[in-house]
Amino acid sequence: MTTTISTVALAHAAKVLAKAMPSTTLPIGPQLEAWVLLTLGGALKSLGASVHAAPSGDFYVRLNQHKIFKSHRSSWLEITYDGCEYELHNALQIQGRSRAHHEIDVCLVAGKPKTAPAHRRIFRAGIECKQHTAAVSENVVRALLGISLEVNQFWLGHCFPLGVASTGGRISKNTERLLDYYDIAYIGTDVANLKHSKFAIHQFANRILRSL
Repeated sequence: MTTTISTVALAHAAKVLAKAMPSTTLPIGPQLEAWVLLTLGGALKSLGASVHAAPSGDFYVRLNQHKIFKSHRSSWLEITYDGCEYELHNALQIQGRSRAHHEIDVCLVAGKPKTAPAHRRIFRAGIECKQHTAAVSENVVRALLGISLEVNQFWLGHCFPLGVASTGGRISKNTERLLDYYDIAYIGTDVANLKHSKFAIHQFANRILRSL
């Protein structure tokens, strides 16, 4: 079962979470993933996608990476666009072509057939979320490129949208070159002023829908 969720509800939840970030005892990583997940879901809905919370009831964000099992208390957003179904998850393990598993902090996976659990479905978009006090290293982008290749990022020659969300606010010159060359979105997340970050996520959501 799913619960219909409005753009306003998603925006409000993200805003409340953002206000709690500096003072909560939880690690900043899962909080950042949750904020990106909710904000991206709201952006997709505002651009015409249908968004539902699944399963129905309270919404639980994963604190550690997992495949999807009923025994794990976690939630995700079900996205419907142009007649096709997708799921938006945080901290989901994705099975690569080598059969190794990799975590993608926030990712969109295609379809939900009963015979294909989410960690084995086609990866359609992903955002790596990092907490940095200094400039974002190119190693973050290298790792994302490696994982994306493993999970069929260049499947049939099609490059799916990728992004890096970071609390650092600065990127090194090498990182900038990698981001530009591979057309990877950079989302600087200053928890004191999220207006620019929300705009960047909205642009990323637009890229996702254009790629589907």
